[in-house]
Amino acid sequence: MSTTQCNECGTEIPDNIDRDLNGQQCAECERESIISIAGVTSSPWPADEASSLRSSARNCWQHYDYPHRKDVDNCGACALEAMSDTEPPNYAGWLRIYLELGRAIPRQHYHAEMEYAERENPRYRDAIMRDIATYGLRWA
Repeated sequence: MSTTQCNECGTEIPDNIDRDLNGQQCAECERESIISIAGVTSSPWPADEASSLRSSARNCWQHYDYPHRKDVDNCGACALEAMSDTEPPNYAGWLRIYLELGRAIPRQHYHAEMEYAERENPRYRDAIMRDIATYGLRWA
């Protein structure tokens, strides 16, 4: 198996491991650079709060008891699952729920959500950064 070397720390990265868009950072270095975006350095949530956030996020993925499963207008879990290459879920705070559950996130949706948060809601951005510091970030 061939490898690439991380430009930041020198770690060998197997070619089958997801890397940043340029293929030059290992996951840990990329995570650190994301956490310190725009000069914002975030610390993880306290353990009890992190556990509570993860529990709440799990509840968001429970489908309502409908006769059919795809009701994106009335079921939060259906709305969260309805992601395409061009559209993120139509669910407020979807990125935090994905992070808190360790779900993979498409880069284009992550960057669009962060641009929105940076522009419109810095407190939401700060919470996202703390989620990344706590739970990590997995790319789809």
